[in-house]
Amino acid sequence: MFEAFSCTVGKPEAPSAAKSPEAPGVPARLGSKPLRLIIVGANPSEHAWLSGHYYSNPGNWMWRILKDTGIAPSNIRGSQDDGKMQEEAGVGFIDVGVGHPCTQLCSISTDTFQSWIDTFYGHLTEHVQQACKSIGCACGKCGCPAVVAFSGKRQFMELMNFGRPRRDRLKKLDTGLQAAGPIGWPLPATTELWVMTSTSGASPMTNEERYATWKDLATLLAKLDHPREISCPIVSAEPQEACDRLQ
Repeated sequence: MFEAFSCTVGKPEAPSAAKSPEAPGVPARLGSKPLRLIIVGANPSEHAWLSGHYYSNPGNWMWRILKDTGIAPSNIRGSQDDGKMQEEAGVGFIDVGVGHPCTQLCSISTDTFQSWIDTFYGHLTEHVQQACKSIGCACGKCGCPAVVAFSGKRQFMELMNFGRPRRDRLKKLDTGLQAAGPIGWPLPATTELWVMTSTSGASPMTNEERYATWKDLATLLAKLDHPREISCPIVSAEPQEACDRLQ
């Protein structure tokens, strides 16, 4: 389903995060073990930045969707439990613009967005290294998440267009499973990439449209064990030697 980008300018969700240097902020919440799913936002809203939790604005549908589809278990209350989702459900959270709060996504330029990419990829790489270590992985890939889902089109579009000639840049995008990843994407092809319908309350769509892709993702995740049962195919080599052979 093609979904056009939208920008709604109105009252801010919360007092300016830029004026609140002591706000909790929203760090990457990926844990240290292999995940079934990483949900990738664009950047923290000011509400999320001040609350210290992902998708905390009451107008955002994320936590309703996660609970209604079963992606979040019944004991998860909402955004205040985003730090429990890694152990409870194998689900992590991060933004491309982690550490950069702004409510109006349309005010963020492509240049700014793309300046965040190296740091974002670094967070993913560091998580995979930690997850591999937690299970004694020798190949360097077993700690990769099964799925990375982008909670909106803008962030995935920016990644896909980074480094492409202007004539080859994407101008529209379908939701659902993606056939290819961005240039320089740090995770292997075994990690599925999904683009989801936006959970923002400002995105005009019916509930059926809003939930559709998330229900499809929930069906996939229900088939994946948690904790994930992973057996590294390389058991005799030193980790670095194994990684060198796979590159």
